[in-house]
Amino acid sequence: MAECEVCGKKATKRAEIEGVVMNVCDECVKFGKEIVARNVIVKTSQRQKPLSVPEISLDLPKIVREYREKRQMSQAQLAAAILEKASVIKKIEEGWIPPTDVVKKLEKLIGTKLLEE
Repeated sequence: MAECEVCGKKATKRAEIEGVVMNVCDECVKFGKEIVARNVIVKTSQRQKPLSVPEISLDLPKIVREYREKRQMSQAQLAAAILEKASVIKKIEEGWIPPTDVVKKLEKLIGTKLLEE
């Protein structure tokens, strides 16, 4: 601690004096009420499982393109089927990794597992 805020000696305690919490020495603590630090026990859940983040299949661009071409769909038509913009499908086919929610929509439409645990 620093120095006593009442007399200037080395402060060893904290006390509330006239409504103000102060650092005080052993002698000046008598002018107020000593504040005793309490140990706080924080309970945590027993064993937390690490979050598993699903990995997106590296074949995603190929799978999406093949699905679209086999059904003779444009990128815009495929995008409309999953309620996304055509630019999203274009970027996916170029190798962009989309957010998980987009991949889940594609999984549902295509009927193929694209997310791996």
